[in-house]
Amino acid sequence: MKPQIVTFLIKCPDQKGIIAKLTHFFYQEGFNIVSSQQYTNEEEQRFFMRLRVASDASVVLSKDQLEERFARLAEAYKITWKVDYGRKKQNVAIMVSHTSHNLYDLLHRHKEGKLHCDVKMVVSNHEKLKPVAEMFGIPFRYLPVNKDTRIEQERDLIELFDSNGIDLIIMARYMQILTNDFINHYPSQIINIHHSFLPAFQGANPYRRAYERGVKLIGATAHYATEELDEGPIIEQGVERVTHESSAVSLKKIGADIIMAFDECPPGDSEKKIVEKAVERTTKWIERCHRWLKKNQELYNYKQVLFPIVQGSINHRLRKKSIEELIPFSTCGIALGGLAVGEEKNAMLDTIQYCTELLPKDQPRYLMGVGKPSDLLHAIRNGIDMFDCVMPTRNGRNGHIFTSNGVINIKNEKYKHDFSSVDESSFHPWGAKFSKSYVRHLFNINEILGLRIASTLNLAYYLNLMRDAREKISEGSFNTWSNSLLRQMKDMKGM
Repeated sequence: MKPQIVTFLIKCPDQKGIIAKLTHFFYQEGFNIVSSQQYTNEEEQRFFMRLRVASDASVVLSKDQLEERFARLAEAYKITWKVDYGRKKQNVAIMVSHTSHNLYDLLHRHKEGKLHCDVKMVVSNHEKLKPVAEMFGIPFRYLPVNKDTRIEQERDLIELFDSNGIDLIIMARYMQILTNDFINHYPSQIINIHHSFLPAFQGANPYRRAYERGVKLIGATAHYATEELDEGPIIEQGVERVTHESSAVSLKKIGADIIMAFDECPPGDSEKKIVEKAVERTTKWIERCHRWLKKNQELYNYKQVLFPIVQGSINHRLRKKSIEELIPFSTCGIALGGLAVGEEKNAMLDTIQYCTELLPKDQPRYLMGVGKPSDLLHAIRNGIDMFDCVMPTRNGRNGHIFTSNGVINIKNEKYKHDFSSVDESSFHPWGAKFSKSYVRHLFNINEILGLRIASTLNLAYYLNLMRDAREKISEGSFNTWSNSLLRQMKDMKGM
């Protein structure tokens, strides 16, 4: 056997001396143990182990000989096992529904070479996240499902995964319960990312239940999917400690001019009861934040102002309730949160219009997390003053550049020999200076300058758009100008 790292995945009935038997076997065969992880499920009395061993020139066994000898040991101790020689990356499929943050994180890590695997596809029961997959150049497969088509959809999934040689399936907020038949078809090959601690907070809405119990640690759990929902072996957990005053205390200390109160932002497709709880909790948090700031003196000889954040999803009644409860705490500005989180665009714009009619006229209105250039123009037309969004830099890092002619994906093959400027009309000189071919080349060789050029041009586009908007407002011609620009953007991809 050529020198290499070999990984054994082992499970069996728990029994005295099993670790000694396993490690002694590899010692006898001339292997060195690189790492060993094991645990015992006390209730089921099952033993699990992941053992990485290194071979060197002293190991004369072939792969077949090694597996034959280990099989004899496995039979004696009723061991179920798999072995990986690490020569090929695992082929991975990511399953998602509406929520994008897990998908973005996984695809970004994969793009940066931080995940030792090949992401072959993104599969979803909704079409919403198709642009995210396309942004990273990953094939997207849409397989809708309902209670009547569940079995048929899973058959299609199995055919799709098996025909593409998928080794590992990651459920990154895939909001469907898989059947036992599907799970058993891929034993120890399905990893679920659960958005809270297991085993304490299983099922849907775990954060809500954690909050109601006063839990001060939040986190997420990666575990293997089994027939029992959220009961599979835990792979890894991440934690963050929270307090009721974290937002006010930390932001006050770093000298923020504007402090955003805590809020709860439910997904756009949340049930009404969840949205109601979010509104209630958001109000309680600003009450606490306001009390804390009132009790504690200024740190830097200037007033730090507190912005409430209106919640309520696209429900007008709940938005009105949230605004009425938060206005007493709004002295210098107020924010609209909970939009662009999965709801339809028309519903988002309708909600913005409704809210701005109720918000104070003498205070800045801050729209959080929005968005595309056309969204900004629509929002300004409805009285929004301030924005924040990661889109210019996030999209830039992934090769999507906002130009005067719409969004271009600079990584596309068609730009390979395109020596025209990225955007001759750009507010920034780099738009005319660099060719599409050159910037594409930078992305292809993973040169960070490509990411900087794309992100800088996107920021320049947004800054110029806002500058023009302010000028047109001052001139009294904003409505005419924005109408014309919105008509142009309608025919531009990604705007």
